[in-house]
Parts: sequence; structure tokens; C-alpha cells
Amino acid sequence: MGRASGLSGPGLPALGATLVAWLLYAVTLAPGLTWAHHGADGGDLLAAALVNGVPHPSGYPLYTVLLQGWLAVGRGLGVTSPAWLGNSLSAFVAGLSAGATVYATHALLEGQPRRRLWAGVAGGAWAIAPLVWSQALITEVYALHGLLIALLGWAVLVEPHNVRRMGVLLGLGLAHHLTTALLWPALVYALRSENDIAAVVARRAASMTGIALIVAALCYARIPLVAGQGPPPVNWGYAVDWAGFWWLISGEAYRGYLFALTPAEFGGRVLGVGRTLVDQVTPLGLAAVIAGAATWERWRGVALLWVLPVGIYAAAYTTVDSRVYLLPVVWLVMVWLAQGCAAADRLFMVWRAGDGPATRVPAGA
Repeated sequence: MGRASGLSGPGLPALGATLVAWLLYAVTLAPGLTWAHHGADGGDLLAAALVNGVPHPSGYPLYTVLLQGWLAVGRGLGVTSPAWLGNSLSAFVAGLSAGATVYATHALLEGQPRRRLWAGVAGGAWAIAPLVWSQALITEVYALHGLLIALLGWAVLVEPHNVRRMGVLLGLGLAHHLTTALLWPALVYALRSENDIAAVVARRAASMTGIALIVAALCYARIPLVAGQGPPPVNWGYAVDWAGFWWLISGEAYRGYLFALTPAEFGGRVLGVGRTLVDQVTPLGLAAVIAGAATWERWRGVALLWVLPVGIYAAAYTTVDSRVYLLPVVWLVMVWLAQGCAAADRLFMVWRAGDGPATRVPAGA
């Protein structure tokens, strides 16, 4: 049998999750620029796109080019509000991330009954998670960050040894938001096979990393090119030389926010990370998440290396909006939610069939 497609595969629930997300975001979209949901950077991002400039560190070259294209299409269609267009770009890519989440979860649940249903649950839960929903309504970089995270997760779950695909997606992620680098250990771990020797894994990791750096470098090349033309009115770092370029892309202006905590303060922020994650699924959903994580045997190492660096960074970065850096963890939580629902579904089916004790139900993928 070939790979499932169309109505027999994840296509229908993925399309459904995307369309429902778009409708939800359309009716709740911010009408213009707003500081709600920590959207204070919207004006800077829009101004940089409009004047072909460079926004605040790390320069966000991928997002800026996409926003410029989106603004041009919107103007061609007669839409005159750049702020509304910027908000709608976030809604558009956030809706796509819901569909990508369905595809990734569907691959993970291979062999499970009603996996299209539970994959749809994962995509829907991701779309309405407060952290995701809030960023889908405003001009900010995190909705696109969420889409790239979902695509990276899909690459890991579907075909983890496709080095080229993972390298391209990692490079695009680095060209958008540098915290994507925190996922690099998880991606390297995913390149392993049971019988691989270290040299084979190292070659795969080096190839993936090289592709990622080339893709990211091609995107970041935009910054010095536009910084020296004019220069544009919005031109953070004046990155016409190496010093200005490095100041911009390394986020030097923000380094003081990282690990500027006492142990007690850090402990409090760790608890805050936990509360944020519970808020995304509610305490009821948390039970399914825990059950799903417990059955995630094949991907346990990947999950650990996916969650820990991001969680530590979000807790250690002392800004009021640092919880948005948890989006990769939230995405994995939604996959676990679907896995937990599928496990409960199997238990229920066994109970209804009277087919013996629950211990006879096979573990999840």
C-alpha cells in the first residue's frame, strides 16, 4: 500500500484544523497596532518592512521579507491598512501551523485507531492554546516561529533521517528566531538509529548543520545589503560592517536579561513556566498530556532534549514576555495530548470488547 493521502490520510483533519483556526483568528483579529499580548514590537516590524529597513535584533530577515511580500499583495488587493495586514499575516501562518501539527501527529500515531481524530485534536488544541492564539492576532514574529516549529516537529516524526529537509527547516528557523538553535540537540539526537556508530551520526549532524547555516546565511545576507542603502530610516545596528552586524544578530543589547536571577527567583520562574504550560491545556487536559508523554517511548530522548533547553531559557530570560519562548514546548505538549487521548481510546475499546485487562494494550509509538 502507498502512503495514505487525501481523505484516507491526514489531509482532511489538517485542512479542517487550518480552516477553523483561520475563522477563529479572523473574528478575533486585532484591527490595528496594539500592545496587547506583548505586541509592542509591531510598529517596529511594520516600519522596517515598509521602508525596506532592519528591525530590532536579531534583524528577523525571513519574517521581514515575508511581511514585505504580504503587504505588497494586500495593497494590490486594495487593503490600505498595513497594521491589519501585519496582523493577518500572523493569523495566516498560525492557521498553517495547526495543519502542520495535524500532519506531524498523524505520523506519530501510525497504527492507532481513529488517529485522524486525535491528530485533529492536537491541531485544534494547538490553535486555541492561549499562547498561540494571542500571537496569531497581532503583528509579531511568534506565529511564524510556531509554524516553523511545527514543520521541524513534522520532519523529526515523519522521516528523521532526511538530513536535507531538517537542515533547510532548521536554517529557516535560525533565520527567523535564534532560539530555534535550542532545538539543535534534539534534532541531532533524532538523526540516530539503533545500530549507528558515532561517526555516522556525526556526519549526519554535520551535514544537517552545514545546510542550516548556509540557508540562514543566505537569509541574513539581506541585512547588510539593505543597511547600507540610504540608509533606511529603520536600521538597527547599522550593520554595514562586522561589528554592527554581530551586535544585531547576536542580540547583544538583550544579553543582560539572561540568567540575571537569584536561585530563588529562578525557582519562581520555573514554577511560572509550569503554570503557563498547564494554562495551555487546562488541568483536565494535563492528565492526557502526562499519559501521552508516558507512552512516548521511541521519542523520549528527543523530547527531553527538545523541552529542557527551551524551558530553561524561558525561565532564565527575565522579561515579561519570555513565556512566549515556550512555544516549542507547547507544541510538543499538544502532540502528547493526542497521544494520551489515543491511549485512553485504546483502553476504552478493550474495555468495551471485554478483551482482557488493560495491561494487554500495546504501548504507543
